[in-house]
This record gives sequence, C-alpha cells and structure tokens, in this order.
Amino acid sequence: MTTHLFLMFKIIDSGPDEIFCQMPLMRLVPVHESATVGTGSIISGSGESVQMYPCPLFQNSERSGEDNFILDLGLPTKKEPTDWQLAGVALLCQEPKDR
Repeated sequence: MTTHLFLMFKIIDSGPDEIFCQMPLMRLVPVHESATVGTGSIISGSGESVQMYPCPLFQNSERSGEDNFILDLGLPTKKEPTDWQLAGVALLCQEPKDR
C-alpha cells in the first residue's frame, strides 16, 4: 500500500522563475540492499509504467566532498531519468545560502 501511494506522486518540471521548491516530508525506512529500487521502470498499482530517477541527496548546496553526499533517493518520474540528471536535479537538506 505504501509503495502504491508513493508512486502516485512524481517529480515534474518546476514552474517559471522557480529555482528551488520544497519537497514533501518523507519517512525513510531502512531495508536490505536487495530490496531497494534503482533506475529503470517499475509498474505502479494502476498498471502504469513509472521511471525511477536516482536523485542525489546532499546535506547542503555545496554538492562537493564525500561528507556532503548522503544517498541516492529513487524518485518516480514520467520523464527519462537522464533528463533530470542533465538538469542537475538534486535534493538538499537545508535551504541554499544564495536564496
């Protein structure tokens, strides 16, 4: 049930003049590595094929250094995952300094 609810929400393009937007709160539950979802497509509860973008999660907007990177979070999307990667889409745990 939780997976189906999660797949109802997908990342989409931002609005005009919107550089940063807030991500809804998510609860991260640790699972064994063999149970994780990587890139590629999966089938949602409605039978729709959904792509998964492995979105990098950083502590802050620096995006550099091993200590700043936390994990890749699989986010559902209708677009190709490479589109988001080329656009530099990432999640940040704090608001950017230049905001």
